Amino acid sequence: MTPAQIVFRHAASSPAVISRVEEEVAKLHHFCDAITRCRVVIEAPHPHHRHGGHFSVRIELHIPRHEIVVHHNPSVRFATQGAIKGARTAEVDVPHKDVYIAIRDAFDAARRRLEDQVRRMRTRVKERAL
Repeated sequence: MTPAQIVFRHAASSPAVISRVEEEVAKLHHFCDAITRCRVVIEAPHPHHRHGGHFSVRIELHIPRHEIVVHHNPSVRFATQGAIKGARTAEVDVPHKDVYIAIRDAFDAARRRLEDQVRRMRTRVKERAL
């Protein structure tokens, strides 16, 4: 298991946050032991007047011949309402004011992407064997 490179931008590093990231990386290694490199960037952007203090987490996973990048950043997306046809409302997509929730959600997304990639790699091996 290779150690994760953890980078903090505009945020103070914390032993508890580092420990949480290492736990999440260990879970990914448990699922796929072919991870050769893992880089996690935790960023707290400049606090804005209305929407400040949101954490973003970027995870870069390297496995043989593949790179998986997950950038979990709070954003605004539009969702259509069912009651009013064609009306659109702005909906904030998980604004992470808590760094632990941001880490959890980012690693959940990374796990799903890693599962999909490993599944595709296994299917290609089976197709070639036929």
